[in-house]
Amino acid sequence: MASKRPLSSPEDDGAERKRPKLAPGMAAPPAATTAAATSAPPTGPKADENLDPLPDDTTKHTLEEWNSLKRLERKKARHQAWIARSRSWNGFQGVWKGIKVLGAGAYGIAGLFERVGDDDTRPKNIVVKQAGPDTLLDLMQEARMLRQVGKTGSVHFVKLLKDYYEEGGTGTEKYFDPSPWIQGDGESPKRYEQRLEVGRIYLEYCSGGDLNRYNKDNL
Repeated sequence: MASKRPLSSPEDDGAERKRPKLAPGMAAPPAATTAAATSAPPTGPKADENLDPLPDDTTKHTLEEWNSLKRLERKKARHQAWIARSRSWNGFQGVWKGIKVLGAGAYGIAGLFERVGDDDTRPKNIVVKQAGPDTLLDLMQEARMLRQVGKTGSVHFVKLLKDYYEEGGTGTEKYFDPSPWIQGDGESPKRYEQRLEVGRIYLEYCSGGDLNRYNKDNL
């Protein structure tokens, strides 16, 4: 249904990115109240521009350690950091726990999350899809399509459990999870840039995988 992005691409091409415009007739999503917008910028020892650790992050690396990692090791570290830092998302801590990344590329990431506690009104697992500032429109369109097919009542479509919203990313990757906090000139404090916010949707988890995997295993 939704367009798919490649799971691998260059990490640092230096290209300037711009936020996409909404398609004609598409309403802008409701403004989200972000935790990052009302809190202080992340602090702690800086690793590099793509992996700025949070104070309590268990995925910290010194610059020397980071530079010694191979490319795939850096990618894995970013994925681990994204899962670990999900607890800082607005309304997420104590409700959902990150399990693993299901897929990722330069423009988006999807992860598996598990319910915390015994509240049976919530599903045991969900999938969170996140898009960076350059591909928000793709995620908006996917959410809109899922809303429409959800009205059919068919069990053959993935359920949209939480509609599209935006908030500040945590700085684990410059494209799909940039930090919205920008360092000012000189001694100026960091400022919050809303244009750098990421978008997310929550989806039903299909433990059997996607149609491609099913066809590969059964046909």
